[in-house]
Amino acid sequence: MSVLINGPTLVIRRASIDAWRGAHWHLGPLGVDALATRFGATGASVTSVVADEHLVAVSYREMSDVEAARDELASQGVPRETHETHETHETHANDCAVLDAAYGPLAACDWVECVRHPSGYSYAWLIGTAPGSLAAPPGWSAPARPTIADAAHEPGRVRRLACENNIETWLDFGTGELYSTPVAPEEQPMAAPNLEFHPDPPNDLFPLIDQALAEVGWKYIPAGDEGARLSCTGSSAIYELAIGASAKRREIVCYCYVPTRVKPEDRVRVAELVTRINFGLRLGNFELDFGEGDIRYKTSVDVAEVAANSMMIRGMIGVAMWLCDMYFPAIQRVVFAGVAPEDAVRDVEAR
Repeated sequence: MSVLINGPTLVIRRASIDAWRGAHWHLGPLGVDALATRFGATGASVTSVVADEHLVAVSYREMSDVEAARDELASQGVPRETHETHETHETHANDCAVLDAAYGPLAACDWVECVRHPSGYSYAWLIGTAPGSLAAPPGWSAPARPTIADAAHEPGRVRRLACENNIETWLDFGTGELYSTPVAPEEQPMAAPNLEFHPDPPNDLFPLIDQALAEVGWKYIPAGDEGARLSCTGSSAIYELAIGASAKRREIVCYCYVPTRVKPEDRVRVAELVTRINFGLRLGNFELDFGEGDIRYKTSVDVAEVAANSMMIRGMIGVAMWLCDMYFPAIQRVVFAGVAPEDAVRDVEAR
């Protein structure tokens, strides 16, 4: 048999679980439900737990949760991915591996084989055995993805956004779903690259946020080591600011939230207002959350190839607050006075 790789997935040898469960986990008889309880006990984003006679696959929404589960196993003496030491050149055994549905094993692993099916899903099995039937969650079925033929017969339904590593990314305008599909029509083996997991480096961008806010005398509530939240007073309203910095993506982003939540019946009109405001803006844009009705202004910068500084962050905050102050009256008039979006924008920009 084989197991479904349903997103970022931790794959573990079933024989090893049989040996560990009594001593470490107290799971009782091995079963998918018991494993789901164990791996989901900390509130991690487990999406499925499936098993065949050789492997157990625990899939998550977030790769960080996969790594946390793998590290927990390692803390109990379960070997991680295969790696070679530079000093002795000894290759260590392993009993668990991390796989991704799009790319397969993310580190060297000599006991699992992974394949991507033309329908868009991936599955894995123990090397030396036959893949056989697929172990998947109850009710699961292979995704019925739109194809290039669908795009030809239904113009405008789907659009190809990118093609990287023989994986095409498509957007289905009918459902709003973003999906991936292999370029080749046949199954594609996915070999492990020669790499190992490394912990995220310290966030060297967050101290710049702290410095920028200190320079203007603003106190904030930290959001881990990646961001800060605070309230600040503009000329038109009191705004909530959220400033985040990703060391991995080398991005800094600032959101300024307008203190107006739009009712569902008004969101189409406000969406028109936001679209009219955004046309012509050069530094950032307004966003409307159709699900919750929140409005915010976003400014961001990519610092992968440039040196970030606190002045850059102060400038992002200033632009976001200045434009929120400028267009806040237009938002209020559309939401509470029923003014047409076109008229509200024209009146603000004519001042």
